[in-house]
Amino acid sequence: MEVILLESIRHVGSLGERVVVKDGYARNYLIPTKKAMRLNKDSLAFFEARKAELAANNEAAKKVAETIREKIAGKSFIIIRQAGDSGHLYGSVTTRDVAAAMKAGGIDIDYTSISIDKPIKDIGIYHIRATLHSDVVETIKVNVARTEEEAVAAEEKVASNISDQDNSIEPVDVELAVASEEVVEIVENIVEIIEEPKV
Repeated sequence: MEVILLESIRHVGSLGERVVVKDGYARNYLIPTKKAMRLNKDSLAFFEARKAELAANNEAAKKVAETIREKIAGKSFIIIRQAGDSGHLYGSVTTRDVAAAMKAGGIDIDYTSISIDKPIKDIGIYHIRATLHSDVVETIKVNVARTEEEAVAAEEKVASNISDQDNSIEPVDVELAVASEEVVEIVENIVEIIEEPKV
């Protein structure tokens, strides 16, 4: 189905762009949430009449997202969960849990803007992507622990590991570097032999 976008949507298009999307995506998400309109003469006229207003709304939403990004930057959100001795959670952490932890930390964002690539089923520190606006994406640091003390200890351990890594320079394995150069040379010779014209 061809639609005209009433706001910028990540991986789909920008404001005012005419795009072709799957029918179900348009009917079940874009059109009901007023993010797009089915492309026809009426919708084009509607868009042209409200183009400046839609662009201003888009810029205002982007500015709000930028301020939220600044609040999120450098913060860690703690989620307390029950877990076994091995650190495996009884259940998992969802986007709603992350949004609730952020709200407790003073930042209110919709859980649908948070995306967790892999289910969080163990205690630890995770970096999760939040799409605050189509042009504003931020990484959220989430610390999943059994207790507040455990969360603080995990943060301190990560901070000490980072400072240790900054102070240490890894030695270069000279033999490995020479061997890898020799392998590259051998592969290039094989490619030359294969590409030679046969007489």
